[in-house]
Amino acid sequence: MIYVIKKGKHYPEGWNLSGYALGGPHCGLQTMTRTVMFTPSALVQPGTADCNDDINKLFGWSYGWHHSNSIRVGWRVDPVRSQITLFLYLYENGKRRQVRLANIKVNETYDVTLAHNHSTGALSLQARNSTFDRSITDTWKGSRPSCGYRLGLYHGGNCPAAADMEIMIR
Repeated sequence: MIYVIKKGKHYPEGWNLSGYALGGPHCGLQTMTRTVMFTPSALVQPGTADCNDDINKLFGWSYGWHHSNSIRVGWRVDPVRSQITLFLYLYENGKRRQVRLANIKVNETYDVTLAHNHSTGALSLQARNSTFDRSITDTWKGSRPSCGYRLGLYHGGNCPAAADMEIMIR
């Protein structure tokens, strides 16, 4: 599905739950795989020094409140390479951190898997029809897998999209 985040917005058009990127509940979710493709429209930065380094969110899930314990795929623009940088984006017991995975090209399709067990968070990335394959694993310091909700596409940190952007996620 192609999601459109309009200029000045944080969430894609037609998102559920009154515009919040909160999906359905889950209990003990530990793995999620999505096929993603960023279009060139996603390469537009907010244009504000305070926001150009913000990490946007692609997908993931929480264990309870997402600013307490959550695991997500994050992304931001690498303007020097005209690519997208992907991150393992974590909230662990209320503390936020991110681990860089790799840069990816626009208009290319990637399978992205996010996984978590009791002690690690992991993110793997594989390009379709290519030999590109990256993964990272990092120690998880948050809560054990429990109930929470799925998290969807969100532009920001603090600043909304500076232009309309299209991102394919399925």
